Amino acid sequence: MMIMPSISLLGLFIMSQMRKKRYRLPPVKPIMYGGGQEHGIRPGTLPTALIAGFGEACAIAEKEAAQDNATCCKIKESLLNLLEKSGVEYVINGDQKHCVPTTLNVSFLGVSSEALMLATKQYCGVSNGSACTSSSYSHSHVLSAMHLPDERIESAIRISWGGDESQNSIQNELYNLLQTVKKLQ
Repeated sequence: MMIMPSISLLGLFIMSQMRKKRYRLPPVKPIMYGGGQEHGIRPGTLPTALIAGFGEACAIAEKEAAQDNATCCKIKESLLNLLEKSGVEYVINGDQKHCVPTTLNVSFLGVSSEALMLATKQYCGVSNGSACTSSSYSHSHVLSAMHLPDERIESAIRISWGGDESQNSIQNELYNLLQTVKKLQ
């Protein structure tokens, strides 16, 4: 069992700053009000039960990570095989040796990613940009940094999945997506 220190990192930082001033309190204002902990700078008591719960959640995640990773790798391999056999024009974006096993970024040449997303929204969810740029569409800064041509960037979509997903359901969704791509190409 891990013993939690009674003073936080913030408290240690503040104390070190106070020592530099020969123990005179610097003009530091509290970031929260309500208690005298951390020399009046930060109130509160560490939630021991929540800390223990978080530790247990981390232990479970560590045990399940290898299995989830293996499942995701199998899903990605099956999706790449399905793409290869589909007969559609596509290009995989990114070196798959250096990509996470839960995501695939692919450009379907000649197909607008916006049009593809709208045509397939009833049976699968794909995206053409990151969540942090969802409010206004602009070219992917990552794909632009890879110096990909605009046509390839405009036809790129990102497909992602998790370790708890069924390989068959993801394959079915990709199959339906590929049928739509064939109609749009």
